[in-house]
Parts: sequence; C-alpha cells; structure tokens
Amino acid sequence: ILDCFLHRPGREGIVIDAKYKSDTSSSIVDQMVTYCHLTGVANAVLVFPSGQLKDLRAFELRSPAGNTVCVRLMEFEADGRSLANWRANAQEFATELVTTLAGT
Repeated sequence: ILDCFLHRPGREGIVIDAKYKSDTSSSIVDQMVTYCHLTGVANAVLVFPSGQLKDLRAFELRSPAGNTVCVRLMEFEADGRSLANWRANAQEFATELVTTLAGT
C-alpha cells in the first residue's frame, strides 16, 4: 500500500513511500513504478533511514504504459531522541524534499 501521495495544485502529484531496509532492490523500485502508473504520475520518492544507502542516485524507468518514471532516493534521520529532535529532523527532511522536487 502506498504510504503517501503528495498532491500539488497546478502540478503533478508525487508518490512517497518509506522503506526500512538497507538497499534498493529491483522489486522496491518496480513497486514505485507501479504506484506511479496507477496514480498517473511520473515522480516518486523512496525514503530510507539515514545512513542505510550507499548510493542516492535516482532511477529513470519506463512504466507499463511506456512513460518515463523517476524514482528518487532520500534519507530521513530517524534517530530523534526527543520530540524536539524529531520535529527538527522532519523539518530538515521537508526542506530537502521541497528542494529535491523543485524542478519536477
């Protein structure tokens, strides 16, 4: 099940899904392409716990309909030791997400 669909008025929506694994298997990327295909969008973000990935390069793939889908990888610092830490980490992640998606 899709974790989040970010609706952006006047712009295409974005699929966002959190993973708690240490790698980006082909099945995870295929799942994101399927989510994009089903929702009719071309951009997705996979979110992993900070420090789990060695490579944060984006994937560009073709959906079943033949459209190009971009799957970006991001990390979230999940080591909040207090509510204030969690809020600060979430704010930092949101800022990075907006910056990452600015051109989409």
